[in-house]
Amino acid sequence: MRFILAVTIAGCVVSMPAPLARAQAPLRIHAYLEQELADAQPNDELPVYAVISDRLGREHWFPRVNRLHIEERRALVVSELKEHAARTQSDVLARLELLRTQGKVSDISSNWLGNFVRFKATPAAIRDLASVDGIEQIRYDAVWSRGEVEDAGPRAPTRPAGGPGNGPINTRADRVWALGFTGSGVVVMNADSGINISHGDLENRLWRNPGEIPANGIDDDNNGYVDDVHGWNFFDNSDDIEDGGGHGTQTAGTLVGDGACSGTITGQAPGARVMTGALGPPTPQTGPFTPLGEVAQWEAIQYAIEMGAHVQTSSYSYKNGFVPPPNYKMHREIGDNSLAAGLIRTNSTGNNGALAGNSTDPNRIPFNVSTPGNLPAPYLDPQQTLVGAKGGVIGVGAHDVVGNGLLSYSPIGPFAWHLEDVLLVNPSYPLSNWSASHSDYPWFGGARLGLIQPDVTGPTNTTTTSGGGITCLLTSQSGTSNATPRVAGTLVLWKEANMSLGPEDMAMILHQSAAPSGAMPGKENGWGAGRVDALAGLFLALCTHRANGEPAFSITHQAGTPLTLEVDTVPNCQTVIAQLTGQLEKKTFYSGTSGPTGDVSVSVAVPASAAESVMRTQCITVCTTGPDALDRVLKSNVIEIHFVP
Repeated sequence: MRFILAVTIAGCVVSMPAPLARAQAPLRIHAYLEQELADAQPNDELPVYAVISDRLGREHWFPRVNRLHIEERRALVVSELKEHAARTQSDVLARLELLRTQGKVSDISSNWLGNFVRFKATPAAIRDLASVDGIEQIRYDAVWSRGEVEDAGPRAPTRPAGGPGNGPINTRADRVWALGFTGSGVVVMNADSGINISHGDLENRLWRNPGEIPANGIDDDNNGYVDDVHGWNFFDNSDDIEDGGGHGTQTAGTLVGDGACSGTITGQAPGARVMTGALGPPTPQTGPFTPLGEVAQWEAIQYAIEMGAHVQTSSYSYKNGFVPPPNYKMHREIGDNSLAAGLIRTNSTGNNGALAGNSTDPNRIPFNVSTPGNLPAPYLDPQQTLVGAKGGVIGVGAHDVVGNGLLSYSPIGPFAWHLEDVLLVNPSYPLSNWSASHSDYPWFGGARLGLIQPDVTGPTNTTTTSGGGITCLLTSQSGTSNATPRVAGTLVLWKEANMSLGPEDMAMILHQSAAPSGAMPGKENGWGAGRVDALAGLFLALCTHRANGEPAFSITHQAGTPLTLEVDTVPNCQTVIAQLTGQLEKKTFYSGTSGPTGDVSVSVAVPASAAESVMRTQCITVCTTGPDALDRVLKSNVIEIHFVP
């Protein structure tokens, strides 16, 4: 039985479903999988995944990982996730192996990031496996068409005159290149349709797995993937990452296209290396339907973490109107764990902005932004006064490269991370696709703030590399598909400038350096924090200030306990960390040279009498030893510290 809660909004009454009891365990076989089983023949093998009940989540990781060095943080999280998965998946894997020997199961793979096991199985084998203890639920690996998940609009051939493309010029990335930062030494994973590895603007930008010997049929580095020289195809579990649709080659060109063949530098970070996670078949498709699912995306994210990618991006997204609907619960949990491992991710947010105000469409506000671009960012903007948990994804909207106007199709937030809001739009939404711990950004028909979305916008209709096996041709691409790798490439530039930046740092820089574009200062639905600005963010990246491991604008700290202030800045430069406002007796906490690494950390004594007071701190670096353009005073982000008893 369900009860109805009445909420008064601006003089009218909106009926909302009251909170539902969540004590009842979900059915072992998901409802949508039951439908597939009913239609399947006895020897059909269905693509499914078994979610393990015991999973590590946010409470396990935070805040303990925040103060770790980024590489130490990743190693710790990967190690603990792998150990936990090995222990909790053992019974499931044993039963699957038995069923495999009987010819009832194939293509078994273990995922430790989300703690699930992916496989294909006959209906009888699926029902047999459902009896194994430790399984929360067996789910159908739902598939949709390429056109549904790709967030690209129309494209047209183009032959620009050479030099920087219009995307790098719009974001001022070309100005960052002039300072010596092109993304060198940084690896970005692109989870998309694949990549044309012979394209002349991309062939020198491919990531190379140092532990793998090409084409010898051996898993040389023992990572579970044979001959994964430049990445992996998670759609058909092969080393063939060739682009079967063209979309992935276009997004890769937006990331790293270096102009070696065409003469036009289309990539935001033309010195970086691109790791490919192919999510579709490598053979070019002649028909309109290519089945694409969520699990391949999650496995690509896991691969990015394990193989050392610094940034991960995808221009594939999953919409609220899909049947079956996206597994928001797993997307959010994957976001929690990828953030814990120190991976910053960007994702497209769909092209459904025109549906934002539709009173009946399932993709209307507050579900106009598609997943996983709808996840919370690793940094909460000061305008996000409804505070919930942080997440691991930057959601990207789109502005036009000509004129900088917000595109009509760019999605409009907020997104309602709240089960009751979901059920109001889709009463049949499966409760097992939601976690009570992720109902932290309610909307209630506009009575609450929800999660302001997207985070920023990137330029679209920009020049990039063309798919289809053509080795030198360029094209233009539109949609949030084109805007998203532009933002990811910006993060890559900042990462080269300061390799110790974590996802929280980069998300903070992105929000604070974006060019405000909307109707109000700061972040708002539609525009987010504004248009991405690679140059403005660079100087924050070179001088990033934290308190207790957090780069956030505002934190709380217990009076009577020491406070740790730290800064990443330019090596061998005069650096000062000081109060801007506050009542602590000592106004300057550090003054000296930043040293060969540029890292400075200082412990500040905070008396118990400081309780109920507020202090703001900032770092200032005077750098006169670098390139002429950096001979300036660098100011860090400001941190506001509220001292509590």
